[in-house]
Amino acid sequence: MPRTKKTALWVATGLLGAMVLAIVLSSCQQAQNARQTVTLPEPARYLHPAEERLYKFLRAHMTDAQGGVYTNLMPTTAGAVTSGDTTKGHAVLSESVGLLLEYAVLAENAALFQIEMRLLEQRFLTGEYFVRWVVPPLGEKGVESTVNSSIDDLRLIGALLAGAEQFGDERAHRLATHLATGLLQYNAPSGWLSDYADVQTGKQSATVQTRYLNLPVLGALSQTDPAYQPVYEHAKHLLEEARQPSGLYATAWVPSNGGFRQTGGAVEVDAHMAEQLVAACYAQEAKLPTDGMTALLQKALRATNRLPATVDREGNPIGELESPAVYALAAIYLHRAGEEALAEMCLQRLEEMQVQGDHRYSGGYVDLQSLEAYSFDQLEALLALREARMHT
Repeated sequence: MPRTKKTALWVATGLLGAMVLAIVLSSCQQAQNARQTVTLPEPARYLHPAEERLYKFLRAHMTDAQGGVYTNLMPTTAGAVTSGDTTKGHAVLSESVGLLLEYAVLAENAALFQIEMRLLEQRFLTGEYFVRWVVPPLGEKGVESTVNSSIDDLRLIGALLAGAEQFGDERAHRLATHLATGLLQYNAPSGWLSDYADVQTGKQSATVQTRYLNLPVLGALSQTDPAYQPVYEHAKHLLEEARQPSGLYATAWVPSNGGFRQTGGAVEVDAHMAEQLVAACYAQEAKLPTDGMTALLQKALRATNRLPATVDREGNPIGELESPAVYALAAIYLHRAGEEALAEMCLQRLEEMQVQGDHRYSGGYVDLQSLEAYSFDQLEALLALREARMHT
């Protein structure tokens, strides 16, 4: 063989070997990262002792070795095994990743942001930038979900974009862009943002829930990607039309029927105040009228100093049950509305609902009889204790 051909062959072989070695090393590094045990890093400072107690409870009792927040404090919640409910126990939700990314941005905690972004990439993503809405407990071989959740995807996208700007993180920006492309492809090919899609079957939900309509994020995406413009316009129109005289919101739009879902001949209105407040916060951020919700919260707090977990369609309490998530979301909403006295009332109630004293679970929102504690309550409260205190 001529010397030039031999040299070319050696060079090509060497390049191929280098490429293979690089791939192997990259795979080893990814595997090492996946096995690495992490502890949620604390922010440089806390704004209130209640925030500190809650964060320390979370990092000590409700996170796995990769920084995933358990859906419930207890590893197996009653009924979880027999019902097959994967949202119970130590499963981790994409919802929780998004909420903790939001907190990382608010708290200027770049290390926490990186941990949660890595968790998202390693355990929730498919090759098509499709986000599974839930993953099994770390170390357990469960059936991998093939379904996403548009409310959680939009929260992730918004948090990644905010973190990209806050921390100068180009990787976070690229990931947000990829997730936005995937969400559009799977959940909104018709211009309506369906609640969920199945990456395996291609099926989508038949409804568009109003609390899923994250108008601030959809609006931002529509500014950079024209394909998002009709999705944003549809969502904005729906959230405007969903507002009821009571200040509450219709539950869901059914595109095939061209109307809001009905129950008993009337527009269905979700009884859960947490869901209502999520919709109201999105409307508020988009500068849509929300005076009805403000009046509803003012009336309840001024009358009883309490907010109900569930209400009827007129906004009247159903029972006496309270929810940390309701007070957290109300505190954020009222803070943004300039109702600081009422926001402070909600924050004080949040502090009162925490486990007190030297108890093992001090700072958490835990039912001490059943030892159940839910991720959404903890994380929404963490956000409220941060955001609503930032300017007080």
